Amino acid sequence: MTYLIGERTFTARKSHLCEWCFGSIPAGERYMRSTGVFEGDFSCTKWHTECDVAAIASTDTGELFCQEGHRRGATCEEMGHT
Repeated sequence: MTYLIGERTFTARKSHLCEWCFGSIPAGERYMRSTGVFEGDFSCTKWHTECDVAAIASTDTGELFCQEGHRRGATCEEMGHT
């Protein structure tokens, strides 16, 4: 079971890896950070702001974290994932 604790937008002080597209979030860029509990474990994920929007849109189609790669800011539907 998943519990969202919080979401906030930050400006990166160092480079991070985007959970959605696995691209770099360079220092100085704005990003979304989500914290919560996923399957009983604490989780902290970082996303490009546009990847966060794409992930939320993909949730509506039931495809969040499909196994195929994502392009930065692209939803599963836009990538042709089923």
